[in-house]
Amino acid sequence: MGKILPKEDLSAHKTITLEITPEELEKKKQEVAKIFQKSRKIPGFRPGRAPLKLVMTRYEREIEQEALDDLAYNKVMEEIEKNLYDYIPPVRLRYTKNDDGSYYVEAEFDVIPMFSFPDLSKVVVEKKVNRITRADVEEELESYRKSFGQFKEVDRPADEGDYVFAVYEEIDPATNKVIRKEENGYVRLEWGKTDQTLYEKLKGAKKGDVITVDRKLAVEGGEKLPFRQVFHVTSIRELELPELNDEFAKLLGFESLEEMKNSIEESLRKNAEKDSEDRFEWDLIEKIYDHIGFELPETLVQREKERLAKTLKLDVPPDQKESIVEDIAKHKVKEYIILRRFIDLNDIQVSDDEVIKHIEERLEDKSKLDQVVEKYRKENRFEELRRSLQFDKAYDMLKNLVKMEVLIE
Repeated sequence: MGKILPKEDLSAHKTITLEITPEELEKKKQEVAKIFQKSRKIPGFRPGRAPLKLVMTRYEREIEQEALDDLAYNKVMEEIEKNLYDYIPPVRLRYTKNDDGSYYVEAEFDVIPMFSFPDLSKVVVEKKVNRITRADVEEELESYRKSFGQFKEVDRPADEGDYVFAVYEEIDPATNKVIRKEENGYVRLEWGKTDQTLYEKLKGAKKGDVITVDRKLAVEGGEKLPFRQVFHVTSIRELELPELNDEFAKLLGFESLEEMKNSIEESLRKNAEKDSEDRFEWDLIEKIYDHIGFELPETLVQREKERLAKTLKLDVPPDQKESIVEDIAKHKVKEYIILRRFIDLNDIQVSDDEVIKHIEERLEDKSKLDQVVEKYRKENRFEELRRSLQFDKAYDMLKNLVKMEVLIE
């Protein structure tokens, strides 16, 4: 393992207090005023010809603020460079003017924490591996059958396994106004999977029945608003499934049912391996973080939350989504900081040849390699890919350094 810097500072939030003297401010104001003199239009004068004193009087507030911001920012950057802070924009500035014309400047910003890694051989991470059984294959086969099933209407009350088709309405009980309506929805009655209240209300229902369910919807702030679900039952149906045989398998592009089963088993195995690896990587980051315990930069957490809120699709209530997004955002920030520090401390490099090889392996038409590589370079995707491969290398190294315990489930 490469050189590891000593643990320096686990904090992610910095506050620096600086002073701007009247002399510094006056000199900077003169510089800013000359820029304003060239760029601002003043009635009665050709561009750049207005007297400097007039410019300073006319734009006094703007000139002073720009001078203050410029001086403060430069002083903060000097402090950041001197202290070797791994700085995360932006810098938030607060000014306090003194009686002598000087200013105190309080600058706040976030940084990537500085830390050393623990003895990773003593970090134990469990890797849970799901075995794929014949029952798993049969369950997947059953889902294929259901996707090709055909509904058959029955003249009897709804029972376990049936599909209750209905015109569905959501109603505001205070106004009796229909909030939402769905013409041809259905609910499958399946004990333990169907919502318990719906299951109990709809089991035994017949065509023509009107079933009402009163509920409360959790909204932001913890408030719960009442709403009513109304099901106008239009039919009770069974799902007739096709016979599971070679003919069915051929409909899906397989030579035989046995070949289909083998393909499903292989697909399930690959998915299980990926899920296992994803869980292992998540736990790996969390275990390392628990040993280090650095502060998370709120700037990065907030950016990640905003990104996830736009891209993450979750079929859960709003209050649950907020909590899930928070957890994932914090984990992604932990992952980024740990991998980035590990890359820097171990000087992990990815050559141009490695990036090009990665691109080539994913190209169907190898003859277009040079053209694609050039496109990657022009669009700055080449360097993005290099950074991604650096993170992959860091992950591989970390996995080999920790103590992995495999659990077969």
